[in-house]
Formats: sequence, C-alpha cells, structure tokens
Amino acid sequence: MPCLQISTIKDKAELKRHEWVAQHLRVWLRPSIVRTLEARRGIWFTYWPHWQDEGLSILAVSDTWLKRTTQMSGELQPFELIYVPKGQRLRLTREAEIVGESEPWERYRHAHVHQHRRVLLAAPPLTVKRDKYDVFIGQGSERTMQGV
Repeated sequence: MPCLQISTIKDKAELKRHEWVAQHLRVWLRPSIVRTLEARRGIWFTYWPHWQDEGLSILAVSDTWLKRTTQMSGELQPFELIYVPKGQRLRLTREAEIVGESEPWERYRHAHVHQHRRVLLAAPPLTVKRDKYDVFIGQGSERTMQGV
C-alpha cells in the first residue's frame, strides 16, 4: 500500500495501550487510497458453484465462504473469510459480477478465478464468532452500511 509517511508511535496515550505498541507504526495514506478502501468495504468474492443466483440476492446451496479475495479459501486468514452455512441468503446492491476489469489483481490468482463472482452487499454481514471464524447469520440494514 503506498504511504505518504510512516513513523513510530509518539502519542503518550497510544503508547500506554498495550505492551506491544512499540511494534506498531503510524501511517499516513493518500486520501485517494482511503476513498478506494471505503468504496470496497461492501465488496466480497464468492465461489459461484456454491450459490444460486436470484438477481439481487444469492442463496448458498452448500456450506461456503464470503472471501475478501478470489484466493483459495484454505490460503486465506480467518479475518479474510466469513463462513456461510447452506440455506443462507445474501442481499446484493447489484447483480453478481464476473471477476474482471474492475479487479485486475484478482484475475490471475489461480486457474479457478473464472468460477468466482464479485458481490457488493446491500448491507453489512452480521456474524457470530465460532472458533476462529466468523459465521454469517444475516445482514444489517442498508443504513448501517452507509454508516448512519
């Protein structure tokens, strides 16, 4: 991630948060990068054979994952995944998209990227923590997604 500036933590209140704070850095990002990250907040990827397309909603037809990238699920860290049990439905802002021009860094991760879809959730996922994974239990309101 391109940064404008990086420094050690100087703020006295921050330095008291925990014993590992000395291992953290303070980072300044370009405003355009912050806007890009904000715009991607509701973007997830799905392995399409595990879903039934219903236009502005999709139904999990097997136990599956919502993923932050098209990487294979086993290669992702727990914070990059949400487990979605069979039968759960996701509401979308627009129909699922083939991974393509809008995500050029995703297109060549592995031979099965073409079987993934990019989805923009209509509302944030509601989850519960089970072991080390978040488990999807529903979606919040659209107002929650907009930070209202």
